[in-house]
Amino acid sequence: MNQLKQIHTQMILTGLILDGFSVSRLIAFCAISESGCLAYCKRVLENTDSPNIYSWNLAIRGYSESSKLEQTILLYKIMLRNGETKPDNYTFPFVLKACAQLAFVQLGFEILGHVLKLGFDSNIYIYNAVLHMLVSCGEVELAGNLFDESCLRDLVSWNTVINGYVRSGRGNEALRVFGEMQEANVMPDEVTMIGVVSSCAQIEDLKLGKEFHKFIEENGIRLTIPLSNALMDMYVKCGSLEPAQVLFRKMTRKTMVTWTTMLVGFARCGFLDSARNLFNEMPERDAVSWNALISSYVHAERARDALALFHEMQAMNVKPNEVTMVSLLSACSQLGALDTGEWVHHYIDKHKILLNVTLGTALVDMYAKCGNIAKAVKVFREIPQRNSLTWTSVINGLALHGHAKDSISFFLEMISIGFVPDEVTFIGVLSACCHAGFVDEGRQFFAQMSTEYNISPKMKHYSCMVDLLGRADLLSEAEQLIKTMPMEPDTVILGALFFACKNHGNVAIGERVAAKLLELDPHDGGNYVQLANMYLEANMREKAEKVRMMMWEKGLDKTPGCSSIEVDGAIHEFVVRDKSHPKSQEIYAWVTTTPQDPALPMMETRDKGICIRLEFAYHLSLYGASNNVGPSSPESTSYASHANENDRYVPLTDEESAIWRTYSPVPPGTPDECIPSSSSDDDSSQELTNLTEAVGTQSRGVSKKLISTLPVSKYKTGGGFFARKKTRVEQCVICQTEYINRDSQITLPCKHVYHERCIKMWLEISKACPACCVDVTAKNSCK
Repeated sequence: MNQLKQIHTQMILTGLILDGFSVSRLIAFCAISESGCLAYCKRVLENTDSPNIYSWNLAIRGYSESSKLEQTILLYKIMLRNGETKPDNYTFPFVLKACAQLAFVQLGFEILGHVLKLGFDSNIYIYNAVLHMLVSCGEVELAGNLFDESCLRDLVSWNTVINGYVRSGRGNEALRVFGEMQEANVMPDEVTMIGVVSSCAQIEDLKLGKEFHKFIEENGIRLTIPLSNALMDMYVKCGSLEPAQVLFRKMTRKTMVTWTTMLVGFARCGFLDSARNLFNEMPERDAVSWNALISSYVHAERARDALALFHEMQAMNVKPNEVTMVSLLSACSQLGALDTGEWVHHYIDKHKILLNVTLGTALVDMYAKCGNIAKAVKVFREIPQRNSLTWTSVINGLALHGHAKDSISFFLEMISIGFVPDEVTFIGVLSACCHAGFVDEGRQFFAQMSTEYNISPKMKHYSCMVDLLGRADLLSEAEQLIKTMPMEPDTVILGALFFACKNHGNVAIGERVAAKLLELDPHDGGNYVQLANMYLEANMREKAEKVRMMMWEKGLDKTPGCSSIEVDGAIHEFVVRDKSHPKSQEIYAWVTTTPQDPALPMMETRDKGICIRLEFAYHLSLYGASNNVGPSSPESTSYASHANENDRYVPLTDEESAIWRTYSPVPPGTPDECIPSSSSDDDSSQELTNLTEAVGTQSRGVSKKLISTLPVSKYKTGGGFFARKKTRVEQCVICQTEYINRDSQITLPCKHVYHERCIKMWLEISKACPACCVDVTAKNSCK
């Protein structure tokens, strides 16, 4: 530029600056040269007397190819105001290009008026620029109409319309135009094929995509990098990974788009480890690559890996964008990690990341699923833009938290302002009706799906209705609804009706539903558990025993539940009898600490949910099983009743068993002869007081009858409130049936007595006594 300024000085001194051609050469260097300067170009143009149209076009072109697109429009207006020079056929393509990139559709229409007024409507270059402007501004329908009504077409025109339809997600329309192109005998190029291959990816038509791939090879169309990437993307989206890998390996030069497309392909097909390895091999990565892998982890429900990868992204100083934040919020929703989600929200505010409708919806969904529904509603009210998905998120969140009336109110407000609900929205509002018992409203909303919104109810909608009717004791109507479904019911729907039958004591319908349920999923131990519960509550103990034995013979067990807790931003998961946690030894040591230790507040134990079930732990002795003895048996999922026939026993976890042993060294199922006695009522009374404090019975007002059955470590042979009468064991602890004769019994070395057939079956799966956990395989004696 210094040399150019010297030349400019010489031109002024010699008077050459008055020559229009010389000035245009000076402007050309400033406008379109890599070493030029647009600001200097504009100054030269403004200080030139009567610049010609060529000079104006050079300056307008320079700004249209720069980041200062608005200056293109301003310069065009200055030229018009000057009045000495009129635009020509070279001016309008540059101005229309700037309108397209700025999405100034209204201004583009005004420029089009100038085109028509000056008679340039038959110019193919201006015509193509108008098509491009309409497509870029989202006016694809207008562009299609203009294209169909005009006979002025070339290859660029066809490509503009085809790719315009592809960008707007109308793949079938793009393929229709391509068919017309072939009928017109216009030979496509690589740009055309990028559009049609992308159309196949949109409609997921693998067969047609393969035909186009063959067409490209047979007609010698140059396989450029963008076209190769489009073919890979088509194969990936159609679920065919192998052809994509072949293309990837053949490419001698790969861009970040190439690497990212292949990475997404591995992830979509479930090969996340291969995707991660490919990610590590990438020579360079941008935010798109990081986002692709993070979102892949989220879609695969590997939220922990997604959060860990984000921390790596921060360590590499890669700036996240709104797409990254949406994936992170989805990961927090999966984990219920409220603290991490709040940190993401703070990060969005601090770094002023654009809070578009997608990110706002993700925030609402995160707060709702992480338990802070008040914050979810607050964010919903504060975000600048909302769409139907945003409304659906808050409706489902309110329903999930039991705010049925608020959920229905938001649903009605959503409809009143013109948003159209989708099938997910109706799942939320039907769930709200289910939680609140709004049967009539639920029926009405369910009917509106098909009558007003043309939405065919899916399995989840039927499941909500069956649950709603079942809770309202309308079991016959619920059963009839299942029969009229257009699809076969799944285990979720049948399970909802079966659970309702159990709760309302309808054994007749419950048995019919259970038969179908066990037929669909014969290996789910939970179904057998519920069926046995139903029989027990109906006092049909023989049938309940048969179900338990059936469950044991099939080797089934209830699927253990999983709990998670967030501590200092880290998520910790726990499963029953699971010792995989790195601090499991300290956790178990804490649980087994004597609760009388002042350093161990009993409220903490109660908060962990352990004490709630310890009240009923004594009833283990009725069924002779401790859950930490080998594999589970029907007896480890027995159903005891004490003061209330509806109470159900759930097996103790290791933590609960440890607290049991702290208070009662007497193993459940121990014969009375082995129970130590005490001569002091005070000892027993104090022991019982300690235990009731531990399990929180006083705070919950448990009846005296139940308190009288709670275990104490010492028993009294005489009378008294806490005395226990010693009686000889008359039943097998495993099968809970009386002994027929002495020959059918086996007494283990630990002095526990069982039926011979029962204990032999037990010892096939465990080497320990069901009652006291003593290893009895070394020697057992028959009596």
